[in-house]
Amino acid sequence: MDIPDILPLCEALTRTEINLANTIENYCKQNDLHVITISRYTTWIVTMWHFGVDAIQEYTREEFEVTFGNGISDLYRVYTKRMKDGRIKVRSERQQYPDQEYADAIVRKLFPDGYLVNSRNAN
Repeated sequence: MDIPDILPLCEALTRTEINLANTIENYCKQNDLHVITISRYTTWIVTMWHFGVDAIQEYTREEFEVTFGNGISDLYRVYTKRMKDGRIKVRSERQQYPDQEYADAIVRKLFPDGYLVNSRNAN
């Protein structure tokens, strides 16, 4: 994930926060309930995220899925994924459970050991 890749994520989280807040506010007003506030997305806790990459080539053999864990927290999956155009590709995915506030989780993902991750090698 490059730093410019964060911008669409921030925008999506901002829209989600606003939409959620508006939905709850409207519901509470319609049902004569006390309106609760939604905290800023920057304080939300990242409980799980997926980082994956699709193979460049099309895969034409039997579809499959393999899942394994590292015994601590990460889960790895390699599986076939049907694309919108009908082609099938192999996808490698890593599920992580940072259980940290959004900003802390992003910084730790981008700067492990204090260095910016090269997006071509990150997963």
